Amino acid sequence: MSKYLNLAYKNLQRRKIRSFLTIGGVGVAVAVLVSLLGFNAGYRIALEKDVSGMGYQVLVTAKGCPYELATVALAGTGSLRYLTDDTVVKIKQDKEVSELTPMLMNPLIKEDGNGFYTFWGIDKDSYTKLRPMVKIASDKHKERILDPVTGQEVDKEIDGPMGRWFNAHEVKPDEIYLKNGRVVKGLIVGEGEYEKVSGQELDPVSGEYIETKKTFKSIKIMLPSRIYNKVEVESATGVLTLKDGSKIKGEITKVDENMFKIVNKDGQGVEQINTYYSDNVLKVEDELSLKDGGEVTGVILSEAQDIYNIGDVELAYPNTEEVTSDLIETDSQGNLKVMNNKPDEKSVIEVVIGWEAAQTGFLQVGQKMTLKVKEMAKEKVKQNLTDPVSGQEKEIEKEIEKSVFNAYTFKVVGILERGGSKDDGSYFIQLEDAQRIFRKYKMLTGIGIKLNDLAKLPMFTDRVYNRKELGETQVVSLAEVKGTILNLVQTAKILVMSVAFIAIIVALIGVMNTILMSVFERTKEIGIMKAIGASRKDIFKLIWLETIIICALGGIAGTFIAVFGGTYIEKLIRGVMSRAGYVPAGQIVHFTPQIIIGCFFGAIILGVLSGIWPALRAASMRPIEAIRGGE
Repeated sequence: MSKYLNLAYKNLQRRKIRSFLTIGGVGVAVAVLVSLLGFNAGYRIALEKDVSGMGYQVLVTAKGCPYELATVALAGTGSLRYLTDDTVVKIKQDKEVSELTPMLMNPLIKEDGNGFYTFWGIDKDSYTKLRPMVKIASDKHKERILDPVTGQEVDKEIDGPMGRWFNAHEVKPDEIYLKNGRVVKGLIVGEGEYEKVSGQELDPVSGEYIETKKTFKSIKIMLPSRIYNKVEVESATGVLTLKDGSKIKGEITKVDENMFKIVNKDGQGVEQINTYYSDNVLKVEDELSLKDGGEVTGVILSEAQDIYNIGDVELAYPNTEEVTSDLIETDSQGNLKVMNNKPDEKSVIEVVIGWEAAQTGFLQVGQKMTLKVKEMAKEKVKQNLTDPVSGQEKEIEKEIEKSVFNAYTFKVVGILERGGSKDDGSYFIQLEDAQRIFRKYKMLTGIGIKLNDLAKLPMFTDRVYNRKELGETQVVSLAEVKGTILNLVQTAKILVMSVAFIAIIVALIGVMNTILMSVFERTKEIGIMKAIGASRKDIFKLIWLETIIICALGGIAGTFIAVFGGTYIEKLIRGVMSRAGYVPAGQIVHFTPQIIIGCFFGAIILGVLSGIWPALRAASMRPIEAIRGGE
C-alpha cells in the first residue's frame, strides 16, 4: 500500500497548482460544513440560554388562579385560590424538573381604594436563580443609615448597589401544648368561643325535648389538617419518638410533667407497659395506618363516629381549627401553655421593592414604610329573628364580612433594577414572612418551574394534569415561546443542511472533474503502465488514492480554517442575522469534537465516492488504445 501512496503523492506534485486548487476547493467545502454545523449547535444552545434567562418555563397554579390574578390586577378585587407546600414536594419528584421556586402573591388594597400593593412572598435563593434578570439596581442614590455618633437616622449619598436582598431567617410555627403530651403546630389566629350540644332536656311548657348547649372557650389555629374516614383507616395508635431516633408505638398517656406511659401488645397479645422520662422524649404524635398501605403522622384533633381529624400533618392543606381550652396544658400559674411565635413588634420585615414602586412612593434604601390598606375580616354577630312556627324571637349567631383598615410596616433593604415588567411595581419579602403576616399559612399562589429539556414541556404538562394527588391545578407554560424557539431552530437546521448539501455536491463535482482531467492527460502513461504489467486493480488503487489524498488534505485544511477562524465566522453570521432581527446573546457558533471528527471523516468519504468513477475509467482502458490515444 505504501508504494501506491508514494506514487499517488508524486503524481499530485507533478501538477501542483491544480492539486492545490482542488485541495482548496475541498477545504472551503469542509470549512463551510464545519461552520454551519457549529452554527446549528451553537444557535440552539444560545436560544435555550436566552429562554432560561427569561426565568421559569412553567407556572403551576391553583385551577382558575391566573384569571383571578388578572381580575385582581385590573380591578383590585377578587379572591385568590391557593396551592400548598405539599404540591412543591410532589412536583419536585418529577424527573424532568430541574429547578423550581414557590411563590405567594398577595394584593393589599390601598386605604383609599385606588389601586393596590402587590406583595410577593418568595424563596430568595431559588427565585433569583430562576430569574437572573431580577437584580438589585446600581447607581448614585441616597440611603438612610444610622449615624453612629448622634444615633439619628441620616441620608447618605452612595454610588453603587441600591441595597441588598432581604436576609433569610427561620420562621417558626405557633405551638399549643395539649394535656395528652401532643403538640399542635400552626398559626394562631385568635381566641373564641363556640357552643356544643351537651344533651337534651324536656321543656315543661311545650312538652318537647330541646337541645342543651355548653359554651367552650377555644384557641383558633390555622394548621395543616385532613379528615380521614374511618372506613379507610386500618388502625390508629400513638407514636413516641425518643431523642436517640427510636420510635415506640402504642397507647400513650402522660403520667405527669416528667413521665410518659405507653401500653402495647406483644406477638401473643399480652399487654406490656413501659415508661419514659420526658427528658428523653423528642415528640409525641398519633399515627393512622391506612388500608391502602399509607401512613399519616400528626395529632388527632377530634374523633367522631366515622372520621378522624388529624392535624400537624407535614405539607398538607391548612384549615382553621378550634382547640378547646380544657384540652390544653396549663403551667403552674394556671396559664395555658401556648407558644405564639409571632414576630417581635420591634422587628420590621425586610422588603425589596421594584424600581417604579420606589419612585412613586419616594422610597429609599434603609427607610421604613407603613402601608395602610383595606382588608376584609370575618366577624361573628348575634341577631334576633322571629321563629315563623312558634312566633317567638330567638337569637342566632351568624358570620359576616366587613371592611377593616390595617397598617403594615416594612423596612426597604433593596431596590430592583428597572426591567420593564410587573416586578417594577412589586414588593418582595420572604415567603414564610408573607404566609404568616398575611395569614396564608403553608399556602402558595404559584410554583415556577424550569425543566431539564424544554422540548419535553408538553409531556410534563400532561403529567401534572393527570396527577390527581396534586389537586385542582393549572399549568401556564411558555408554549408560544417554546414553539417559536423550536421553529427557529428547525428553520436554521434546514438552512444549514441545505447549504451543506450544496457545498458537498460542488466539492464532489470539483474533485471528480480534477481527477478525470488528470486521467485524460495521463492516458498514454496509464496505457504504458498496463502494457508493462500493471493490473486493473493497480490502476484503480493509484487513481483512487490520489482522490482520497486530495480530500483528506482538504478536510484537514478546512477544519483548521473553520476552528481557528471561528471568531470571524461568528462576527460574519451575527452581522447578517442582526439585519434580519433577533440574535441570541450567547455564542452562536459552537464547535464540538463530534462535529470536527465527523466532518474530517466526511471529507474522506467524499474522496472515496468522488474517486470511484475516475478510477474505474482509468482501470478499464485498454493498453494499445490508451497509448495511441495519448500520442
